[in-house]
Amino acid sequence: MGKALERRAMTAVVDDICDSVGDDPTAVLKVTRLKKKNEYTYLHCVAVSALMIALGRHLKLGEDTVRELGLAGLLHDIGKMTIPTDLLEKPGRLTAAEFEIVRAHPENGYAMLMEDNMSSIVHDVILHHHEKLDGSGYPHRLSGDSITLHARIGAICDVYDAVTSKRSYKRQWTPSEALTQMRSWTGHFDPEILDAFMRCISIYPIGLLVRLRSNRLAVILTENVTRPTEAMARAFYLPRELQFIEPADVRLSSGLKGDAVVEIEDPERWFPGEWEGVRDAVLSGQQPTFATLGDLSAATVAS
Repeated sequence: MGKALERRAMTAVVDDICDSVGDDPTAVLKVTRLKKKNEYTYLHCVAVSALMIALGRHLKLGEDTVRELGLAGLLHDIGKMTIPTDLLEKPGRLTAAEFEIVRAHPENGYAMLMEDNMSSIVHDVILHHHEKLDGSGYPHRLSGDSITLHARIGAICDVYDAVTSKRSYKRQWTPSEALTQMRSWTGHFDPEILDAFMRCISIYPIGLLVRLRSNRLAVILTENVTRPTEAMARAFYLPRELQFIEPADVRLSSGLKGDAVVEIEDPERWFPGEWEGVRDAVLSGQQPTFATLGDLSAATVAS
């Protein structure tokens, strides 16, 4: 994403992946075979593994669990070994019949690893990373609490990497575009884990309402392509005082100094029924007021 490579961080990821597969050489063999089958799927699995490790650590899960998440990411699409190569590499849209074949990969992957010494976390992510909270996913149409935390993590990391990857048949989305779309898919992802994922990778969609370290509410303005962790935001509201302020542009910091995002806020908490007007005014550089937006003082709460 335009950032310089951080050797120390990279080595830590490699160590985690090595630890996660170190006790099971068959896992390495399967991933190597996947590379020969389809280069994109192989690279996708490595990327999802790294993202799941990062998110698991951000959620403060135990290191043993983090390593299992890393292994689950590496193997989550192993079922695509059973899909015909010409179908995996088809440059255009799949037909309904072809899509049904591809949809079988979670169950195929689960069946492939049934006799291997894999944890329940790995099996669960392989089988359920395409389930959705509203029950519209596959293969079992699970919903709500029946989808585990590990499968929810896998679903977010899988889709994020897929839509931000370049493919022959579609334009890759920028990180900001991807997260904007993912947040708009009601019932697809766990919203709390998706918010945690955004904080984990320090990339936020344009127009998102956030709380800054300076305890101001702000709207994300731009995605910084060359340094994604240093986007711009426009501060416009003091939540403790319940008052608008003159909009001020802030360059977000990824370090301990300067202003940074500390929380993703729910617009309906602060501006019920009026968020679109507030956001549009702020993005255009205007200072919203309760007089112009309606009396919201009774609906807002102090932090």
